[in-house]
Amino acid sequence: MDSLPSRSALLAQLGDHVTQQLSLLGLRRSDIPRLLGFAATTNPAKCLRRFDAVCHGDVGDTDIVDRLIASPLGGDVVSTIITQLRHLDAVDSQEQALLDERRARAEFVPHIHAMHERRIPEHPFFAIAFLGINHFKRVDLPASILQMTNTSTQLLAVWDLMDEICTSEEYYRITGGPFGRARKLLYRDAFDHAYVYDVASRAITEEINGVPSISTATITFNGRTL
Repeated sequence: MDSLPSRSALLAQLGDHVTQQLSLLGLRRSDIPRLLGFAATTNPAKCLRRFDAVCHGDVGDTDIVDRLIASPLGGDVVSTIITQLRHLDAVDSQEQALLDERRARAEFVPHIHAMHERRIPEHPFFAIAFLGINHFKRVDLPASILQMTNTSTQLLAVWDLMDEICTSEEYYRITGGPFGRARKLLYRDAFDHAYVYDVASRAITEEINGVPSISTATITFNGRTL
């Protein structure tokens, strides 16, 4: 797998193989649902759309992929092509993850992030959709704190700000908004480091070395993922 064919070459091989097998069997495209083992009552148009998606490189539909490999259209040739396509997908995913992390590191600004007791938001969904999740989970630090050069002084100032977040009505959207009560506040002073402030005890209880695992809800609104 050190020198795999390109994705386009693999998809061309897959298409050619399926076409050849249909020709050898004397069958037509309309016979594909039956060859894949679907019952006569299955929606053939939907089946063919799923099949076409695989032939265009979407190999995440394991049901169709497994049926294709096991069918007269598949065999070892298709199994090998699918394995190679999945390997390319994994490489692409790793490369994208590295690019995303590089971008996130470059754009990182110290801030406070709220960790809530529930992961699934309650109402109002429209507010989250229009204002964004960060409106309810993130507090940007004022310039006066960001510009501090003494780490201890800066940490004390952030601690005071987190106390204010817990008591001021201005920050209700963070501490008691649609994501439930805030249990912890993370002061992310660096991309891969954070101080953990416990809301109940009003104290910094631990440090996180590494990128913190931040749970947020994913909401899709009119096709836009927030």
